[in-house]
Amino acid sequence: MLRSLNVCHCVVSRMRTARGKYAEMSENTFGSLLGQLVHSKRQILGLTQMQLAEDAYGSAGKTRRISELESGKVANPHPKTIDPIIVTLDITEEDLAQCMAKSNSQPNVSLELAYTEARSLVDLEVFLTAKAQELVELKNKFQAIDGSGEEISNLRHDAFAALSAGDYAAVDELLKKAEYVQ
Repeated sequence: MLRSLNVCHCVVSRMRTARGKYAEMSENTFGSLLGQLVHSKRQILGLTQMQLAEDAYGSAGKTRRISELESGKVANPHPKTIDPIIVTLDITEEDLAQCMAKSNSQPNVSLELAYTEARSLVDLEVFLTAKAQELVELKNKFQAIDGSGEEISNLRHDAFAALSAGDYAAVDELLKKAEYVQ
């Protein structure tokens, strides 16, 4: 779901740069095309605008936004507004790409590159945070093991060697053995 929101955010943000927030109803904007898509997906699911607002946002307070989007009043909707709708209606990346391709707005190439780089940084940050947490947990396990006894000492040495080699599965197994022996 996170990946889906990131992609949707990127597509919608690119379209916002090409035009202002509101546009003429006759314009073939990304927002008006997306509004048509939202309307048809909502109708297929048999939802009212109020039900969609409740499902997407947890309250009926955004019903007006859905109405404005579906009626084509919002040329380039803000990602924070439509991401929950996109997820709730299971609108795909392909659906969004079609809306973009049919619209009369062209994305800003340098802004698109910036969003791609930012998305990569966010993905990298999530990965590095998870790895840092794993390392902290492994260090805590090492500290929990009493270094007395030859078998414990050997297991601890082997676990450090496996950690240095990046073999986390072996580290976990060796630490489990050491905890059992202890």
